[in-house]
Amino acid sequence: MKVIIYVPTPSTGGHYTSVITLYEGLKQEGLEVKIVANKRGETPLPEGTIYLNGGDPVRVMKIAKILNSEKPSVVVADMLGQIVNLFFARSILPRSLRKKIKFFGIMRNPIYRLKLKGLKKAPYRAFLRKVFSSLDATLAVSPTVERDLKEALNLDNIHVIYEPFDLEKISDLSKEPLDPKYEEFFKDHKILINVARFSPEKRLDLLLEAFAQIKRIRDDVRIVLVGGGREEEKLRKIVRDLHIERDVLFTGKTPNPYKYISRSDLFVLTSKTEGFGRVVVESLCVGTPVVAFANEFADYSFLIKDGENGFIVPYGDMQGLIEKILHILNLSEESIKKMRERCKISAKAFSKEKVVKEFLKLISSNIGGGKE
Repeated sequence: MKVIIYVPTPSTGGHYTSVITLYEGLKQEGLEVKIVANKRGETPLPEGTIYLNGGDPVRVMKIAKILNSEKPSVVVADMLGQIVNLFFARSILPRSLRKKIKFFGIMRNPIYRLKLKGLKKAPYRAFLRKVFSSLDATLAVSPTVERDLKEALNLDNIHVIYEPFDLEKISDLSKEPLDPKYEEFFKDHKILINVARFSPEKRLDLLLEAFAQIKRIRDDVRIVLVGGGREEEKLRKIVRDLHIERDVLFTGKTPNPYKYISRSDLFVLTSKTEGFGRVVVESLCVGTPVVAFANEFADYSFLIKDGENGFIVPYGDMQGLIEKILHILNLSEESIKKMRERCKISAKAFSKEKVVKEFLKLISSNIGGGKE
């Protein structure tokens, strides 16, 4: 079976880790897999990746040409822009080829209900419904995204397929030693951590505000922020204004955040929107509990079970966030050891092997005659 995965221009972040992990998992299962990307980007993609270049009209024509040449059994378009381009490319394929190829789309973020509200958006909603209805199936990376698509576009052919994780690789990387300059920061302290792109939707300002209040209760707590982005200077100013400079570590971007996560006592997630926070599974994989804000656009109830591997707090409930963080920090050594073990067990549901098998089962059940 030949599979083409069509992705946006690759930037840094967990999204492309998911793409490459799926690519590797499918190849390990014996499939012929090729990635098509809009352009070259920050993240290197596997050798043999086809880069379209040009604007969307050019991309549509090039995708159609590639499908004509490669004649794959399955095409998977990753995220909305690529799903729309594939919709138009599909429309200009020969009818005989359209019938032989299965078309799938992956949706990662539950943001479209926000964009589609109101009568003025009715034509756009109708267009998107036509786009998604043309697919043989839409793959939602979480129940949150699935619910959002159903409510926004009244779709029914949606399947939840979690993002795949190479749990063994993450575990191995987590054992790498810390940079010597950071060892002293971790020593003899309780460590909170967050790994993210420094952008508004991550709401790291709320995390720092909560941390400042926790410092007044427990002086042995420090926080590590792994990542970078446009809000970094704003965050550094918040740190200065809160007078917590000595207890906040900015590591910058790193290819291996796991060595920091595994040595931390708790991962705290304050994002306002998040289709599937890969960092949550990665934290659980290395045995670090998670306390996360949750709302209709960022819901981790399918990942985090209160008291077992962390806690979920209603978005914006700062007092609740602080209480749950302190609860975990105050656990006995024996209790936290048990919680860490439960974290590792809960991550197994997202292993590359398990997710790829579910993906293969879905696409295999759909092989044999595409939609008209």
